[in-house]
Amino acid sequence: MRYAKAVILIAASWVLACAAQETSRQAETGALAVNAILVGNDLSLKPVPRKRFRISSDEDGSTIEMVTSFEGKFYVELHPGEYLLSNADPVELEGRSYSWSMTLTVHPGSVTSLELSNDNAVLGSATGDRASAPLTETELYNRYRGSVFKVLSESGHGSGFLVDSAGLIVTNHHVVGQSEYLAVNVDERSKYRAVLVAKDEVNDIAVL
Repeated sequence: MRYAKAVILIAASWVLACAAQETSRQAETGALAVNAILVGNDLSLKPVPRKRFRISSDEDGSTIEMVTSFEGKFYVELHPGEYLLSNADPVELEGRSYSWSMTLTVHPGSVTSLELSNDNAVLGSATGDRASAPLTETELYNRYRGSVFKVLSESGHGSGFLVDSAGLIVTNHHVVGQSEYLAVNVDERSKYRAVLVAKDEVNDIAVL
C-alpha cells in the first residue's frame, strides 16, 4: 500500500514538474500567426498557398523559413524580439506580383497576428506580363464573370454588375421599374433579396 502511494506521489510530482516547465517555456516564448490572402479582380478572396516566407531576427541575424498552408496561413513559436518578415519569391496574381517586407514584434506569452494583403504589399508586374496588350474576349469574360449577376424583379430580369466590395450592383432602370420585389441570382443555387439604393430613369441606370 505504501509502495503504491509512493508511486502515485512520484507520478504526480513528475506531471506537475512537466506542467511547470511547459508554462515556463510558454512564458519565455511568443508566437507569430500569419494569414496571407489577396483580393482578385473579381473581388474574390485568394489565399496565398505553399509560399515560402523568411523570418529574420534583428537581435542575432538568424533566419528561419516557413511555408504557408493551402489556406495561406502559418504559425510559429519565436523568442521575444524584433523580426523582419519577407516572402522569398513574389506572389503572382492576375498579371501583378506582390511582395511583403514588414517589421514586427513578438512578445513573451502572446501571439502576434499579421495579415498580409493587397493593402500592405509592394506591387509590381508579374513575369511575362503583357500589360500593353488588350485582353481577348475570353480573357475579359474569365476575369469579370464572377462580377456579373442576374437581377430579378416583378417585371422580368436583366444583368447586374458588381461595382465595389460593399456589394453595390449596377443594372438598368427598366429592369427594376416600379417593382417592390428585387433579388439577385449570384449563381444557379444562391439568390438574395436586393434593395434599390438609387435610380436614374433618364439614363436607364439603377443601383442595388
